[in-house]
Amino acid sequence: MTDRGSTHPHHEEGPHPSEAQQARPYWMRAHRDWRFWLAVFFIAAALFVYITSVDLSLVPGRHHHETVPAGQ
Repeated sequence: MTDRGSTHPHHEEGPHPSEAQQARPYWMRAHRDWRFWLAVFFIAAALFVYITSVDLSLVPGRHHHETVPAGQ
C-alpha cells in the first residue's frame, strides 16, 4: 500500500514563505488585506458622519423649533 501523504516530493529547505505566512493567525496579517482597509474606511466614514451631524440629530429639511419659556 502507498501512503497518501507521500504523493508529493518533499523539499529540504522547509515550508514555502507563503505557507509560513498562512500559518500565522489572520488578525496578525489582516493589515495586508484589502477587505480590512475597506472596513476601516467605512467605519471612519460612519464615525465622521455621526460626529459631524451631532449624533444624527440633524434631519435635512427640518428647522429647529424655538423653545418657549416655561413661565408663559
